[in-house]
Amino acid sequence: MSNWPNHKFDIEADSANYTCVSTGNTVGPGIKSSTYFSIEYAPENSTVSDDRVYVQEGTIPGRVICNARANPSAHYNWIFNSTKLGQDQALIINTPMTRNDSGIYTCVASNKHGNSTAETFIDVQ
Repeated sequence: MSNWPNHKFDIEADSANYTCVSTGNTVGPGIKSSTYFSIEYAPENSTVSDDRVYVQEGTIPGRVICNARANPSAHYNWIFNSTKLGQDQALIINTPMTRNDSGIYTCVASNKHGNSTAETFIDVQ
């Protein structure tokens, strides 16, 4: 790592194709070998499509989409009041909401390196 700038990887710049080339000599011809080097990292920069959702009582809200930057790709879980609601990037509620359903809905994006969260507030009126 001491040879990398700032002694660490740059997720964008260092994930790339790397090639090693040798020239021919008395032992044999030159060779060329390439490989793609991909830096893995925990989810970061988690966001939701709507920070606050207003829903009329007795109706079904629209979808809220969660996104996170991660390698390998993140898996998503939605949590409300310590209850897991789904395992999808989209929060999909298929039943009419009551005022008791108001609150913070948390998206947890995770992979083998860690997790990141984002929240939306659903306000049932």
